[in-house]
Amino acid sequence: MIRLSYCHQLMLTLSAALALASSASAAAVTQQVLVNFDGSLAGTTYTLGAGEIDNTGGTFGSNGSASISGGVADIPGNVDLTSGFYFDGPSLGLAGGLTGNSWITEACMLLDVPVASQPDGPGGEGDDYNHFLDIQGDTFYRFNGDGNNPKITQFGYWDGASEPTMITSDPSANQYHHVALVWTAGTNSLEAFVDGASQGSVSTGSPFDVSSRNVGYGFFSRFLNRAIDGHLDAVAFSTYTGTFDPASDFQLACVPEPSSLALLTIALALLGWFTKK
Repeated sequence: MIRLSYCHQLMLTLSAALALASSASAAAVTQQVLVNFDGSLAGTTYTLGAGEIDNTGGTFGSNGSASISGGVADIPGNVDLTSGFYFDGPSLGLAGGLTGNSWITEACMLLDVPVASQPDGPGGEGDDYNHFLDIQGDTFYRFNGDGNNPKITQFGYWDGASEPTMITSDPSANQYHHVALVWTAGTNSLEAFVDGASQGSVSTGSPFDVSSRNVGYGFFSRFLNRAIDGHLDAVAFSTYTGTFDPASDFQLACVPEPSSLALLTIALALLGWFTKK
């Protein structure tokens, strides 16, 4: 039997409701990569599970000691900083590349330790970073301990001459959070989100620099390092046209998975309700 991640189950449950909601202000979203980690991992090669999408021709895969168990990906940056997942951006075949298209990259992420305790980078002092969303090398959502004690959470991009960044709230440890970056090609602006709430936007008026082919999750896929210590329940990358609406255009819904006891309690309550009818 195929196990669907809780994130995927919730997406299916909500799909009918979302279809009934007004979409007048929503963008036209095209799913390019959607992975709930219900597939299988052989070495670094990922085989898609039911309902998953990889429009790159199968380049989505892992690195380092990243692993999958029970529909959840483990990113053990505390023991192997090269761990993470990524795909080849140009393999999407988008005219204008990722700089010339509007896109959404997102993940359901759980930190095993607080931001302040995330592992240091491989370069020692001065390389105290952990990337959890990474777009082609110089566009990032990350933890930054370089001159920051404790580490801060920040996003931004390098355009070849300058690097606008913004500090955001820290995602708490030991629970799932939805984290996302949204690029609007028409204005060359980057906006960050945590649990659906905007954390602000940055722009230089120029597109981000492309120093790598890779789009990464859980680590810095440009150099295959700077991994987080945490887990991923699902990741997605989409392109869109029109005006982005955070209320309807994200492709992942991340909420804490109920415990077995909670599910049993709900089931027994429903059983009792139906037997009274």
